[in-house]
Amino acid sequence: MNESDPPLACREASQLISVGLDAPLPFRQRCRLWYHLMICRACRLYRGQLRLLDRTVRRGRIRIERDGMIRLDDEARRRIVEAMRRR
Repeated sequence: MNESDPPLACREASQLISVGLDAPLPFRQRCRLWYHLMICRACRLYRGQLRLLDRTVRRGRIRIERDGMIRLDDEARRRIVEAMRRR
């Protein structure tokens, strides 16, 4: 990272987090994102949530339909219902 590089704003960091799930980021962007994540708890939480969602979709636990609706498989639906009943 260069001293002339401005720090990332959360909006730019969230875009890099999303892009980084699908393809490796260039070194400079990776460094800037790493620095931002060191100081921004909200973006670290967002990255964790996005990673969880990405893994869930890739494992086939949920499907995102063409209309944008999210469909859960039966096992995921059962676990959610059980967790809600325990509350």
